[in-house]
Amino acid sequence: GTLFLDEICEMDVELQTKLLRFLQTESLQRVGSQKTEHVDVRVICATNRNPLEEVNEGRFRADLYYRLNVIPIHMPPLRERGEDSVLIAEELLRRTSSEEGKQFSCFSAQVLEAILSYTWPGNVRELQNLIRRIVVLNQGPEVGFDMLPEPLVTGSPVAQSVASMASDGLGEKVAGAGMNGTESEDSASDGWVPEGESLAELERKIIEIAIQRCGGNVFETAKVLQVSPSTLYRKRAAWAAQS
Repeated sequence: GTLFLDEICEMDVELQTKLLRFLQTESLQRVGSQKTEHVDVRVICATNRNPLEEVNEGRFRADLYYRLNVIPIHMPPLRERGEDSVLIAEELLRRTSSEEGKQFSCFSAQVLEAILSYTWPGNVRELQNLIRRIVVLNQGPEVGFDMLPEPLVTGSPVAQSVASMASDGLGEKVAGAGMNGTESEDSASDGWVPEGESLAELERKIIEIAIQRCGGNVFETAKVLQVSPSTLYRKRAAWAAQS
């Protein structure tokens, strides 16, 4: 069979000695038994630390490291997996929705952008917990941007774009401008965010004004908004299909 040892670098040094002996002799003694048993087993280990650094710091036995390090496999963190994070989120949503008896089936475009742009310091476990929290506290079928917790909201391209525009003075222009660039009286009394506008409408307004300010250059606009050009092309295509 296969023995999977998770977080191997956190193993106590004394237990590391026993594990090394087991790997070298391919045998063991059950607790309370005097009989030595030979076993044929595949060993797979995992760690979120750099094992070589742990060896250099004296926290992990060098001989055990070289004994285990036969076929190393690097698993990139979720933030480096690109659109894999969306596929994982969709599968987790399907499973969790079924477990909780909910009807969730998809994410909004803004939620997908937030998932792709977030750094996921807690890796897949953080994503898993996020999906369960959303499913338990809300109703489907779509996961909307308003269902996301604070870290994903503030780290999303939408929030970063709004903050960037507000800091350079464009916020006031956005607040007073309609979709065609004309002045509007619907501005919030306590800030520059227009009253009654959804996040999607505000995002579209900011992007269109930014494109106009960049002379219609989508690539330059993408740099200003700190998003990929493909994101802007995809959003403009979606807006065109809606109109």
